Amino acid sequence: SAFVSDANIVIAHNAGFDRKFAERYWTEFEHKPWACSVTEINWRSPGFEGSRLSYLLVGAGFFHDAHRACKWRRQNVPDGGVIVYQSG
Repeated sequence: SAFVSDANIVIAHNAGFDRKFAERYWTEFEHKPWACSVTEINWRSPGFEGSRLSYLLVGAGFFHDAHRACKWRRQNVPDGGVIVYQSG
């Protein structure tokens, strides 16, 4: 509960799926605005040919070791806000 309570936004890659999953197990997610990094970002603009998470991570120089649906992270942002996002 405290993990999500002060988050200003929740960001997930494929939020349509992740939101249903998160809200089923943690009701705190029901009251948060969500953003989707699959559908709300034009990945072709910076030169990516697709939007699969593993492709994007490798293309950006990160190692991707399988999808973990319950791996959530918190991040403080400069304006004092907090985002909660799913990492792969």
